[in-house]
Amino acid sequence: MKKIYFLLISLITILSCNKNEPVNYAIISGKIINAGDKITLYNQYNNTYDGKSKTISLAKNGLFRDTIYISTGKLYRFHESRNLTEFIINNGDEIVVNYDAENHQNTLFFTGEKANENNYFAKKNRETSKIKKGNRVHYSKEEAEYKKELSLIKKKQEKLLNNTQGISKDFKRKEKNNIHYEYLLGLKRYKLYHALYANKRGFKPSDNFTSTLKNELSALTYDNVESFKYSSYYRDLVDYFYSEKGIDFSEKESLQIDLSVLTIFSRIQNETIKNYLLYKYAVIRIKRSKNVDDFYRLFSKSSTDLKNNKAIRNTYTKLKKLSKGDLSPKFINYKNNNEGVVSLDDFNGKYIYIDIWATWCKPCIKEIPYLNSLEKKYHNKNIQFVGISIDNKSALKKWKKMIVDKKMSGIQLIADNMKQSSFMKEYQVNAIPRYILIDPEGKIVTANAPRPSNIKLTELFNELGL
Repeated sequence: MKKIYFLLISLITILSCNKNEPVNYAIISGKIINAGDKITLYNQYNNTYDGKSKTISLAKNGLFRDTIYISTGKLYRFHESRNLTEFIINNGDEIVVNYDAENHQNTLFFTGEKANENNYFAKKNRETSKIKKGNRVHYSKEEAEYKKELSLIKKKQEKLLNNTQGISKDFKRKEKNNIHYEYLLGLKRYKLYHALYANKRGFKPSDNFTSTLKNELSALTYDNVESFKYSSYYRDLVDYFYSEKGIDFSEKESLQIDLSVLTIFSRIQNETIKNYLLYKYAVIRIKRSKNVDDFYRLFSKSSTDLKNNKAIRNTYTKLKKLSKGDLSPKFINYKNNNEGVVSLDDFNGKYIYIDIWATWCKPCIKEIPYLNSLEKKYHNKNIQFVGISIDNKSALKKWKKMIVDKKMSGIQLIADNMKQSSFMKEYQVNAIPRYILIDPEGKIVTANAPRPSNIKLTELFNELGL
């Protein structure tokens, strides 16, 4: 009897220890009604889940449950159709999220661990959206009104944070800083975004606005690792700070701008911040660099993150297959706007200028008038202008309508699987607009041709005798 007693005590002790043992995962579950069949999960720190996105399936009734293995950062987001949901989660937590996909902001509600923090995020986003009324309305405002609205948003967010019960002092401290960073980034973005949304090309804020921004940023330090990992707004501010130093360095030393920015990033003392910015920049810019070899050598010499280095090395290896004179990857049977199908080989014997775009891409749409003008100028020359949209299939009608409304000329096609099409993958397309020039033998002239609005494109055509 005594032996059985001791065995029971031992078993209870073992179970108790296992229960308290730290785990390296968390559980997310819930119900999303009126939604599709999946949600896509990302870590907010690097916009991936363990280096890629994670897809969670939704049952027909909207129920879902899955395990998250947390490594970097504790802030996550998931996309479901056009809805974006932010949440914080730690190892060992189980959070539950519920909402109606047709009324996301007003129905989003969390239970389980971190419910107070996550419902704070939901309410914060809801109240901020009500004030902004969308980016176009927000950034189109004139200076005085814009600054007033930014201050109002900050005040409302701080009040909400202070009135939220059941959150830790540590969370409140980080969020208070985060709100301030959002305010600073709003000031910083105004010049670029007002020019875009208010359609004021070359817009410059007043001296008073510029002075206010300079004073606000003067107290900011750019080596706070805790804020860098927690706040996307702080990361963007740090990115702006060092990128602008890179641009200045380029002008001073007469260096290629992407190599100059990469050089400035490589001089950052903090390894976490340095590796993050190096990798983020390299993912996009190595594919557009005029000197891929020098870019890759500088990145490899500067980055100390082995995982990042492997990813950029793989990209570099693929890019080397897209050098001038190499045979171009091909697309086969892409649908055109007249319900026919077209393949790259159909244009053999001609130069081919390919415009990769989408109806939602504002910079792409800005290039359309220049593209139409070029097509008319070179209409009787040995060159074919081809537009390839990477729009979703659900945007097919919108795509066709825009072709008509914008009087788009040339051959207009739509990719068979958006960015996931083999042609897009082989050309390493991860940002648009993107332009490609191929010669009459199907060989690459340049995998990163100048934009239609750039005089260098006409100069290139002249060099080719077009």
